[in-house]
Amino acid sequence: MAVPVGCNHRLCPLCNSHRAARFRERVGTVFPSLRNPHLLTLTVPNVPNLSKQTFAAIRGAVRAFLRENKVLLTGGVYSIECTWNKQRGDWHPHVHMLVDINDTRKRLRRAVWMDRKLSLEYSWLRITTKRWKRSDYAKWRGKVEQHSCPYRSRDAWGNAINTELVAEWKAAHPESFIWNQSNRRVVDYRRVTDPKKAAYEVLKYMTKVVGFVDEPAAVGEFLRAVKGVRAIQTFGSCYGIAFDDDVNAEKGLKCGCGQNIFERIGAFGKSAVMLTSEGWRIKREVQRQRRCRGSSTRE
Repeated sequence: MAVPVGCNHRLCPLCNSHRAARFRERVGTVFPSLRNPHLLTLTVPNVPNLSKQTFAAIRGAVRAFLRENKVLLTGGVYSIECTWNKQRGDWHPHVHMLVDINDTRKRLRRAVWMDRKLSLEYSWLRITTKRWKRSDYAKWRGKVEQHSCPYRSRDAWGNAINTELVAEWKAAHPESFIWNQSNRRVVDYRRVTDPKKAAYEVLKYMTKVVGFVDEPAAVGEFLRAVKGVRAIQTFGSCYGIAFDDDVNAEKGLKCGCGQNIFERIGAFGKSAVMLTSEGWRIKREVQRQRRCRGSSTRE
């Protein structure tokens, strides 16, 4: 009996799409229980090198951020994404979060919404930079108003708007642009009503493969950094929902004995990335299972 398999590789587009689809289904079951769901994006400065310590530091900062704001953020799920900037040759790690806000009001005045957004932003800034104190919030808030760009470069869903006006403003105010780069972190905070869009924003791939697939050094660095790293985590009221590939895996064909079932993505496909002078290559070995999962007898 032939069983459909996958390599389960972090850079495999097919396996990534299956993994993301499975995760989104689980988020869809959680979404109705969230009273006031919001999307929140947290950023950190670009890093020249990517390692396991990078992901460990980000997860530690996220835990501290959630502890500090546990009254407002009662639960949710977050994922770590890392993109490669080919022009600068560095990595841009950031965190996508679907959070449940402890506030039953569906609509807020602009001033109240902005106060909440800036409060979360300042909390994340203090944790990640260690340069600001709690007592400096009023000072930082004044700097934000002084250096804020009056134009928006993107809309709520990431579509480019006013790009020319933003570019002109940056060229005319270089000191404000530099200050914002060093002292601003949260780039997105909005309420959501569509579970599909929310799940897609949070549970995307860990990286965009097309950005560095032709650069062997970047590929090797990424694979070494993400090996064994759990990029998706739940917290608060959503804690305990499993997002590991080995837990509640997608069901496949039934075994002939009628008692067990094969899994579509499992340990049946193995791959190893080899960096050569001509580029990077993936050596893949796929085996077909003859009996139930866990059996040592294979074709």
